[in-house]
Amino acid sequence: MRADAAKHQGDFRKVIEGFNQTLDNVIKPLNVTAEYMDRISKGDIPPKITDAYQGDFNEVKNNLNVCIEAIGRLVADGVGLTQSILEGKLAVRADAAKHQGDFRKVIEGFNLTLDNVIKPLNVTAEYMDRISKGDIPPKITEAYQGDFNAVKDNLNVCIEAIGRLVADGVTLTQAMLDGKLAVRADAAKHQGDFRKVIEGFNVSLDNVIKPLNVTAEYMDRISKGVIPPKITDTYTGDFNAVKNNLNVCIDAISQLVTDGVTLTKAMLDGKLAVRADAARHQGDFRKVIEGFNVSLDNVIKPLTSPPSTWTAFRRAISRPRSPTPTRGLQRGQEQPERVHRRDQPGGDRRRDADQSHAGRQTGGAGRRGQAPGRLPQGDRGLQRFPRQCDQALERHRRVHGSHLEGRYPPKITDTYTGDFNAVKNNLNVCIDAISQVVTDGVTLTKAMLDGKLAVRADAARHQGDFRKVIEGFNVSLDNVIKPLNVTAEYMDRISKGVIPPRSPRPTPGTSTR
Repeated sequence: MRADAAKHQGDFRKVIEGFNQTLDNVIKPLNVTAEYMDRISKGDIPPKITDAYQGDFNEVKNNLNVCIEAIGRLVADGVGLTQSILEGKLAVRADAAKHQGDFRKVIEGFNLTLDNVIKPLNVTAEYMDRISKGDIPPKITEAYQGDFNAVKDNLNVCIEAIGRLVADGVTLTQAMLDGKLAVRADAAKHQGDFRKVIEGFNVSLDNVIKPLNVTAEYMDRISKGVIPPKITDTYTGDFNAVKNNLNVCIDAISQLVTDGVTLTKAMLDGKLAVRADAARHQGDFRKVIEGFNVSLDNVIKPLTSPPSTWTAFRRAISRPRSPTPTRGLQRGQEQPERVHRRDQPGGDRRRDADQSHAGRQTGGAGRRGQAPGRLPQGDRGLQRFPRQCDQALERHRRVHGSHLEGRYPPKITDTYTGDFNAVKNNLNVCIDAISQVVTDGVTLTKAMLDGKLAVRADAARHQGDFRKVIEGFNVSLDNVIKPLNVTAEYMDRISKGVIPPRSPRPTPGTSTR
């Protein structure tokens, strides 16, 4: 309110005008102060007052500006700390020294609160970082209060759970590397997805190792010359392919062994016309049987072709006089000398020996000084020829017998001639083929036991069913290791805190490829 100075005159008007002006100068700073206090009370920090005032009014203005500055710093530090926390800058603190009185207490309390809040968070962040890198930290032993202690307890439980998971995973892996294929983890010690991981690991090992154990047992029996019966258990996917390949291998080796034993026994029993049916074999097995048959043909043909040389020898030995010269002399033979002295000791037998020949059976090995292609003269020479045949057959039997017992002999290095040399070469080919299969099988098995999961045999070095066996082994290893790699990947993802989705179980009767 103001007085109307126009109703007055002279000095009276000046009095009223001065009164009004005095009120204006008093009330204006009060209005500014009231407005600023109202804005500050509503959280609206006004700018500092820049108008010019005199005397005590100027002091009021300065005090109000100091208040604005103090409140402004408090608000600025509060907002700054809040923004830092929102940005994850947990180490930022306000400078309490810039404040005074209760404002300093507010900022110091804010800083202390952040310290007590962020310290457990930092520990949690550090532990999560270590766990994500596969470094399982020890449990937290520091004392916390209230909800912070609950956070600590939960983190310790997490550390225990992951520690058990890692320990069981390492134990299973080491057991497999050590060849302890029966070791399994106790899934009951785990919960939730961790239990599913361990249960899946155990089931995977069961399904992988069972066919491997059967295969290992069969390979061991075959390597010892004990041909097992065919596998009748039911498998799925690639494991079934392994089973089928192993059964084919058993059939092929069984047929080879059976024919080899049959031929050997027939020869030992004197059944010289017996031959194996090479058409029932494939690849190198067929070559072995064909070579066996051809060898027998070339050995036995001179003994059985009419007129039988052996029969002629026996007749010559039994006759008291020299026989008529044999017709159709083979190349390298000489016309026997006619001897008229029937009373010459041993004359008939020597002439009979001269009329005979050893052919390719002896390879020209006679008495010193004798022409090539002849048998040794006299009764001793005639007796030595069948012994040489028996010695060759005995070598043949020993070599085949050693295969049947699982002992692979070195290649034959003795010197033979004629068809005996062909027999030797065929046997060496057989030894090489079977030895290579055994060597590659042992190498793959040892590589798996040693954890060298990338090792494969070179199937191109084999032929026929042997190649199928090695290829099947390689494919089996590929399909065995693929689930292990997936499991390792899942374990790595879980160790980093990323729980992957469950893999669908394979439907029985379908391939896991």
